[in-house]
Amino acid sequence: MHQMSGSGAKDRLQRIRSAWPNRGWTWDERTGCVASSFPAESQDEYERVLSQLFSTRWEHRNVARAPATLARLVERTGGLRSGQWLFSPRDCSDIFPYALWWPWGDDTTVSVRLGMAPDSSTCRASVRELFGVDSDV
Repeated sequence: MHQMSGSGAKDRLQRIRSAWPNRGWTWDERTGCVASSFPAESQDEYERVLSQLFSTRWEHRNVARAPATLARLVERTGGLRSGQWLFSPRDCSDIFPYALWWPWGDDTTVSVRLGMAPDSSTCRASVRELFGVDSDV
C-alpha cells in the first residue's frame, strides 16, 4: 500500500483549503490544528468537501477499531463524542492529514480542525504555514 509522504499530506490539506467554503482559519494550540467554524445549517456543504478528500470517517461507535495511530490521535485531542467525527485517509502509516468534526452542541455551529499526524513541531509548523496562521493567534 502506498504511504502518504509529508508533501502528499500537505497537498491534501491544500486541496481542502482551496475548496473550503469560508476562509476564516485560526490556530488551536490544544489540538495542534487549524480551526474553522461555520453555521450548522451549512454543514452539508462542508462535510461534502471532507468526504471527497478523505476515504474514512470514524465516530465514537467505531473508533475502537481504528489503527493505533488514529487511536492515539483521538486520545490526544480529547476523544470522540456522539456527533463528532474523525476524517482520515485509509493509510495512516506515515505522515497523514486528518479532520476533526465537532458540532458545538447548540445546533447552530460546527467546528472543523485540520492537522497532520503524527503530532510534531514540524507537522504543526507545516499546517500553520499552509493556512497562514500563527500559533499566537
